[in-house]
Amino acid sequence: KEHEIFIVAGTAEKDEKGKLYNSAVIVGPIGGGYIGKYRKIHLFYREKLFFEPGNLGFHVFNIGIAKIGVMICFDWIFPEAMRTLALKGADIVAHPANLVLPYAPRAMPIRSLENRVFSITANRIGEERGLRFIGMS
Repeated sequence: KEHEIFIVAGTAEKDEKGKLYNSAVIVGPIGGGYIGKYRKIHLFYREKLFFEPGNLGFHVFNIGIAKIGVMICFDWIFPEAMRTLALKGADIVAHPANLVLPYAPRAMPIRSLENRVFSITANRIGEERGLRFIGMS
């Protein structure tokens, strides 16, 4: 709040019925901190064993200085994800990720160019349970 920053962070979310979602929250210095959330729609590989597909749709959050859309990790591979956020008025698409395939770092600038929006990918690095995360944010 002191520095007037906004954060988009990935998290595992359990809803009131006990269902799990791969989600991202947006927080900032307005509205008491919490601004909103997005639940990942396009699940990748074994995520389908643990998480439900998102049920909130693609949403754009107006933070005053910009309109922020959010998509998570594998959502990038579907052009409609970025296109939907752009058509809803996003200036910036925040893209928290645990990428294991090497394509997204090259594709995201193209998605941005196609849709005339900026994008920010924050990607994990390292290895866990045999998966190597590519980094390259």
